[in-house]
Amino acid sequence: MIMGHLRFWIPGLVMVCVVVLGACVGSPRPAPGPSGEATQATEPASSDELESADAYLDRGIVAYNQGDFQQAITDFSHAIDLEPDNPDMYVNRGSAYANLGDAESAIADYDKAISLDPDYAEAHTGRGAIFYMMEDYQQALDDFNQAISLNPESTGAYYNRGLVYQHQGETDKAIADFQKVLEIGDAPHWQQQAREHLSALGVETEPAPAEETGVAEAEPTEETAETEDAEEVVGEGGEGEEDEEGEETAEALPTPLATVATAAEEPEAEEAEEAEEAEVTAEGEESEEGE
Repeated sequence: MIMGHLRFWIPGLVMVCVVVLGACVGSPRPAPGPSGEATQATEPASSDELESADAYLDRGIVAYNQGDFQQAITDFSHAIDLEPDNPDMYVNRGSAYANLGDAESAIADYDKAISLDPDYAEAHTGRGAIFYMMEDYQQALDDFNQAISLNPESTGAYYNRGLVYQHQGETDKAIADFQKVLEIGDAPHWQQQAREHLSALGVETEPAPAEETGVAEAEPTEETAETEDAEEVVGEGGEGEEDEEGEETAEALPTPLATVATAAEEPEAEEAEEAEEAEVTAEGEESEEGE
């Protein structure tokens, strides 16, 4: 049974011309244009019938980034019809299927990508993430281990393997993998997720840099200093609610919504912001009552 709201890593989309490109975290990776500079699909083509696999690929990526995964699958399928031996097309469609919760179709596409290119690390990571969603933890570990052997800098494989170890109670191994995500340092969102898991496991980490959280650190003022003092007093009360919530979060299984930040992360970010505002309001009321 799938519970909770944790996220696992599915490879981001890939855009290709000739050379197979590795997947990135959370967004499509553009292919180099004729001048050597990266190009990015920003608007879908107007015609329903396109002339090339790349045109369908570009339009599919636009649909994918807009959260229209069914349209993305349609376009990626057209691209596959035109280039049936391109493993990237199958990885992209597999990621779209994963976002719709169609595990069987996603695995079939990752299987096909791996049959075309056995050394495709991101395909192993994507398939492993689906096996984890299906609670087939040994198959998931096999894929994550293979992905890491093919690409020792695979953030997604380390993060996902850490989730498996954490779920299985192998705390030391989980900590090592989450720390590896921070060490590689190429995926801010998943670094933040790794910090949260480490915190739930009782491991202190360095504060997240501004580029990871998206929030610049403000200069302290008298007002903020007073607020921090009040928060410290509240913390000394030993309520432990945050720790308990952390444990519940750490035990929850993930949902397949990790591939695209725009489709998966914004609602959660809004909820977190509302919760933070409510907490600040509650602290202010408690302070006034104490006075």
